[in-house]
Amino acid sequence: MNKIVLGKRSKRTLWRAKSLRKRSTRPEIILWEKLRCHRLRGLKFRRQVPIGKFIVDFYCHEHRLVVEVDGLAHELLHKKKDKDRDQLLQRAGYKVLRIPNNHVYQCLDGALFRIAHACEKNAEAIPSPSTEGEG
Repeated sequence: MNKIVLGKRSKRTLWRAKSLRKRSTRPEIILWEKLRCHRLRGLKFRRQVPIGKFIVDFYCHEHRLVVEVDGLAHELLHKKKDKDRDQLLQRAGYKVLRIPNNHVYQCLDGALFRIAHACEKNAEAIPSPSTEGEG
């Protein structure tokens, strides 16, 4: 595992995550209403989760899925930074799914489908324990 990503979270990072939860963007609020309390196919999501030095918008631990909701600034200004961050997270074993703000506004069901599908794909990639020799 990549220690840069999975290293100990600083108090500052934990404070920032808590602060971000208090001032979520409108698309994050809309998506959170559909993800919270296991509302999407029984999956457990958390929001504004510190992973090492990063804070991700949403995280499903069971499937190691990071969901980022991106506004225009990410598309125009932060593309390289986001790509580098995604690669670090992926090397550490996380799957990263980016959903544009306008997708949340215009096609929420499609965004939820993509999230659920990403979890299902992850579940298929994890082999079941062998039952040989049992019984």
